[in-house]
Amino acid sequence: QTENHPGNCWHFPGSQGNILIQLSVPVIPRAVTMDHVSGSVFHPDSILRASKDFAVYVRDFSSRGCLPFLTYFFFFPLQNELSGVMMYIKLDVLSNWGHGDYTCLYRFRVHGDLPEDGE
Repeated sequence: QTENHPGNCWHFPGSQGNILIQLSVPVIPRAVTMDHVSGSVFHPDSILRASKDFAVYVRDFSSRGCLPFLTYFFFFPLQNELSGVMMYIKLDVLSNWGHGDYTCLYRFRVHGDLPEDGE
């Protein structure tokens, strides 16, 4: 069960921020999902605090670099096809929908494939 109810979010000052997430298991990422609380449950202006533009970067086991994936809005297949196993995802929030004081992220999910034995 999710904890996606009003006020239970990762909030950060301003309209930009980033977070590095270590996945619980290595995966081959295919897509990400971002959730925000519904305006029908919370004040309609809460959408102004939702992330608008963002970038997702993945970190693999075999290199020290990051691979970028620019994405926008709610469920997003990653734009670059990956075949390697990834353990880290970095989310850069580039803007929100207009709230100047802070931005809220209620839920961020990574969708992917589990590696086969030997990967």
